[in-house]
Amino acid sequence: MTKKKNDWSNKTYLITPSLLNSWGYYMWECEKNVREFESDEKCLEDKIEEARAKAKEDFLNALNRIKTEPNEYMLRGIEFEEECYKGNTPVSPIIKDGVFQVVGMKKVVVEDMEFLMYGRLDVLKGGVIYDIKRVSSYHPQKYIGSFQHGFYMDLFPRAKKFKYLPFDDKEKLHEEVYYRDQYPQTTQVIAWFIKWLKEN
Repeated sequence: MTKKKNDWSNKTYLITPSLLNSWGYYMWECEKNVREFESDEKCLEDKIEEARAKAKEDFLNALNRIKTEPNEYMLRGIEFEEECYKGNTPVSPIIKDGVFQVVGMKKVVVEDMEFLMYGRLDVLKGGVIYDIKRVSSYHPQKYIGSFQHGFYMDLFPRAKKFKYLPFDDKEKLHEEVYYRDQYPQTTQVIAWFIKWLKEN
């Protein structure tokens, strides 16, 4: 019996920065967030295995477009973002007079497959893309491994730079800036992603 090949042609596939970041987190980041404490009832290896299983589940949900209930961190971020738009946070003066929730779309062909790149950015103002974050803590270059800034810069070719605005639990606002040519092209990232999907 001949195994039927996947029909990748004649379809357009939706690709978003959230999906790529979910994949990236599963592949490279989830283990980095696991910590070992003296009070742990589980060994570090078991905690890592659980973290990988959860990251894989989240990635598969994103891949299959299965909607899940937002957790407390997501809800906290949404609430903070809304307060920023209303003018009630330290972020508000920076984004004042910007355009909020701008949608970008672009069709690209990678490995003979057609993709619709889709993203909704937080703020666009004066050629700068701003992304609002509510975080527990912040360290420099926290978002260097994210596919988000490259994705949005590709969607909005006139934008000069991408600026993350993380606000932490110490009530401190940080800025993290990225420019063009500081990241791989999104088409290259999609190619890596599709290769990995086919192999797995």
